[in-house]
Amino acid sequence: MAKIEDLISEIADARLRDEIAREVAALKKQKKFGLVFEEHIPEMAQLPGLPVKPGLRVVNRSGSNRDVFLVEVLLSGGKARVRRENGEAGEEVAEVKDLVVVKRFGEPVYPTLSPVARLTCAEGKPYHTIINAD
Repeated sequence: MAKIEDLISEIADARLRDEIAREVAALKKQKKFGLVFEEHIPEMAQLPGLPVKPGLRVVNRSGSNRDVFLVEVLLSGGKARVRRENGEAGEEVAEVKDLVVVKRFGEPVYPTLSPVARLTCAEGKPYHTIINAD
């Protein structure tokens, strides 16, 4: 039920959100759901190495993951116009340096390897590659 409660919280219309929440609460009183049957609340992974681009989900670096925004457009001066993902009205302008890209559980993430340094013994000779992973 945690997943359905999380989805209910994303409904923009307050009256509809409250009515659905009351009905779900009534269902929960009638039927017991075990941990095995409850889907978890979607988790998000912060990807600080990804550049902020239009269409991506972002959160404030200093804030919580609860306030998720969608990047509308990048503006000059290192700023971006964002809107809340949950559909609340209004747009905000934020500093790109204060935003970090997030991906929800199940969304594809394409990791890459970035060279950090190179150690060579002699020109033209093969060298070892060391991959540091967490």
